[in-house]
Amino acid sequence: MFFRPSRLVPCMLRSSSSLCPFAVMSLISIHRGMMIVSLFVGLLLASSSSLVVAVMINNNDYDESGDGSCICALLERPNVLVKAKRARWMVHSLNFGILSTISSRLPGNPPFGNVISFVDGLCETSTGVPYFYGTYRDQSFMDAQKNPSASLTLSEASLPSLCTGTHPIKACASYTGRGDPENPVCARLNLTGKLVEVKQEENPAEYEMAQAALFQRHPVMPDWPENHHWIVAKLEIEDIWFIDYFGGPSILPVEEYLAVDLFRSLEVENADDHDR
Repeated sequence: MFFRPSRLVPCMLRSSSSLCPFAVMSLISIHRGMMIVSLFVGLLLASSSSLVVAVMINNNDYDESGDGSCICALLERPNVLVKAKRARWMVHSLNFGILSTISSRLPGNPPFGNVISFVDGLCETSTGVPYFYGTYRDQSFMDAQKNPSASLTLSEASLPSLCTGTHPIKACASYTGRGDPENPVCARLNLTGKLVEVKQEENPAEYEMAQAALFQRHPVMPDWPENHHWIVAKLEIEDIWFIDYFGGPSILPVEEYLAVDLFRSLEVENADDHDR
């Protein structure tokens, strides 16, 4: 877990005895209409006589503003007939998914899934390639050093995380009694390929674009601890599995997917097809 430095309140405790490092989590909750306070107290042994304590105070665990504000304006959802464009729309619109790697920690090297934030470009651009802001302290990136094979799984069910007050797609919403994240009409996308680092010294333009997009669309990232030695990485896509309707999945050609102009309107595309 990462904390904004502005939310950390450091203090010093004096102790005459030697203590082992430990952490204490306490949660004080006062129900609706009142403050919810979470205190995370981390005690690190600085010497036999002093401890450094960091306290995070979170006054509200829920965003209830509901004003519909988004970091990026949501593009119109493409219809079910244009599979590659709809897949690209998901990769550009959504901001987190499950990154699966081949475990380097567990015996037998089973798959390991990890929630991860990503972008495919700035709000006004789309590459179709997922970029990540990671660290080799993270298990997914440790795995990739041993075996770069990885897949990123996305679901339209995560759409409400993008904007305040955004309602889920009905096909994805379990509370409707008819929808569910596993419903085929609630689109699911799996991109499989290689998880590789984008090195600034080798690809400065790509690195700067990806980092700018990550910081634009995940504005907390620049505040993450510098001593974690953050890197920019991407998924080099080799296979695309996509389902957004009944009848089974579509296996999309990577070249077709990458060639999509996400910002080109469907009306223009239909007019061009008619002219041909």
